[in-house]
Amino acid sequence: CAKGGYHGQFTSVECQCRGLHPDLCMPTSCGTSVDLLDAGGRPKSAAVCWRYSFRWHLDMAKQSGGAMVQLVEDQTLGAGQVIEEEMAEDVGIHIIRIHDGKGDYVRSSGSREFVNVDVPEHVRNL
Repeated sequence: CAKGGYHGQFTSVECQCRGLHPDLCMPTSCGTSVDLLDAGGRPKSAAVCWRYSFRWHLDMAKQSGGAMVQLVEDQTLGAGQVIEEEMAEDVGIHIIRIHDGKGDYVRSSGSREFVNVDVPEHVRNL
């Protein structure tokens, strides 16, 4: 959404956008044009900010009893995954982490509990 001048820096944690509806006018609201959303807030264009779209899907998953799944590689979340984690914690959805088995992962933030699953070595070697 290029909020705060971070255009092209899609996974910058410095960009305050955390996918909240633009009409909320909060620091973490998205800069996406409401013209790209239907009346219920559903993204109707590929031009919608990925953070808004991701959060909208998190909200839908929570409403249906779903969870968010993350793959953790080399014991580390990528910059975009850290943003996803923040949004998931804010939405209140469970996070399932699948680890590549290369050591112990240390949570990046917050206090929520996670389901952590290690990928068996025979699967990692496929």
